[in-house]
Amino acid sequence: MKFFKMFNKKETAPVQEEPNILSAIMFSIDDNGEVFVDINIGDQEKESIKSLSSVLTAVASPEMPVTVLDMIKNSLIKDGKTEEYICFITDYMLQTDNLLKEYGVEVKDEPYIKPSDMI
Repeated sequence: MKFFKMFNKKETAPVQEEPNILSAIMFSIDDNGEVFVDINIGDQEKESIKSLSSVLTAVASPEMPVTVLDMIKNSLIKDGKTEEYICFITDYMLQTDNLLKEYGVEVKDEPYIKPSDMI
């Protein structure tokens, strides 16, 4: 019996080590709509504190929302939640528009491709 089990043994995936997280910023919201920011620093050493500035820089970069939105889209569409994704992205766009107006940024509804660009 042992001989048979040896050939039917499933290969186990190699165990991946947990990364050594130097710092993290986590945003969350409660059921009252209050936003919380949780900042974790592995230790108070220079390397961890410097990594915290890298995390904040990444969050503030123009690419980050696009990357996160793409991740959310892929996840919801993969799970068959197209309607939920459309609801999410509509709400996100409305909130972004309101935020821009609040900061005095004029948002113009212009076509992505202008007719003059096609000539």
